[in-house]
Amino acid sequence: MSSTISKITLAETETIAQIEVLYEKLLQAWDVGQQTEIDAANVARIDTAALQCLVIFHRSQQKRNVPVTIDFPSEVFVNAAKMLGVAETLAVNQQASGLF
Repeated sequence: MSSTISKITLAETETIAQIEVLYEKLLQAWDVGQQTEIDAANVARIDTAALQCLVIFHRSQQKRNVPVTIDFPSEVFVNAAKMLGVAETLAVNQQASGLF
């Protein structure tokens, strides 16, 4: 059985103006039904709509026992998630830094 990992890179700006693009990326990953890695390193601006979309995706995948990770979240991403109270849900309590 082969394992497919869906990889999504968030744009520098993720707001309601770009929500359709984000939704389509998440929908494609949901259809695959395998682990999803979301690269949030370049996020310089993110709003409630984008974070809500990510939370809904994360929760729906959890119900299916499909892992979702937010990789290298930017400081802006982490701070916005904390402000909205979803940092724990998205498992982004601190900014990732350094090389692994």
